[in-house]
Amino acid sequence: MMARKNREAPAHPIVRTALLIAGLTSQRVRARDVLFSIDLVKNIFEASIHCPEFEFQSVQILRLFKKYDEHGWGRMTSEGSAVILHLNGEGLFQILHSLVQVDHIMPLNESIFLQWFLDSYQTYIRARIKPELSPDKQAQLEIYLKPHALFDAQLKRLDMGMIDMQRRIDDSRRLILFVDKARSQGLRPEEIVQTLPSEFSYRMTHQKRFRTWLQELPDDILPFEMEQGIAYRQKHLYQRLLNSMQMTRGFYEDCKRETKPSFNASSLHQMQHASPMIQD
Repeated sequence: MMARKNREAPAHPIVRTALLIAGLTSQRVRARDVLFSIDLVKNIFEASIHCPEFEFQSVQILRLFKKYDEHGWGRMTSEGSAVILHLNGEGLFQILHSLVQVDHIMPLNESIFLQWFLDSYQTYIRARIKPELSPDKQAQLEIYLKPHALFDAQLKRLDMGMIDMQRRIDDSRRLILFVDKARSQGLRPEEIVQTLPSEFSYRMTHQKRFRTWLQELPDDILPFEMEQGIAYRQKHLYQRLLNSMQMTRGFYEDCKRETKPSFNASSLHQMQHASPMIQD
């Protein structure tokens, strides 16, 4: 039996973005700096109805500080009662990496915010982080800072998701045809379940076969599943999810055709003093 990996769930993207902002604009990051940055980012999110409701306390931020200190991504010190995190370039890169290099389709409000942030402050990010990175990570940083890099990554994820969803739709259609044929031959729902080919796995986990799951359904639910449930799921779940991914893909393509922001090295000093980022 394989041991499960003990993987710590990453902090919410708003929290990681807040830590990144605080670390980019100051060598000395305090918990209250991160809390302020959280409010700053949430205030931007509140421009839409999609701002998540959550509270983040100083003790949770101190746990993040400890994590970064243990990984060598920063150094914790104290000044009186205040705990200070001195984030280095590697630590800032790791935050950026965790925000950009995701293996799922992101909520639109997150991807829009992060792409705006990267496009707007790429010069500042590059100047602050790049000198402290290895050549390999410098090259990776440039990939992250390419125009619409996050949107491009999400487009690839959407393409993969649409292929998968189309396969689910096709499998459901074949299953519907099989069930309809069996019903036309006079088979009862429980008899149809017995004759189901193994190809209709329904992508169930290894814990239970699709056929076994159907056999264990209550008597009043199995007929519904055979007569309506499968077809309804294909039409009103899978097809709608596919449609939403197609619309999201079109949105990203439209965004890529828009005018891209342009910043040069001479604006760095001005950005440090006039940007909406937190100052220390």
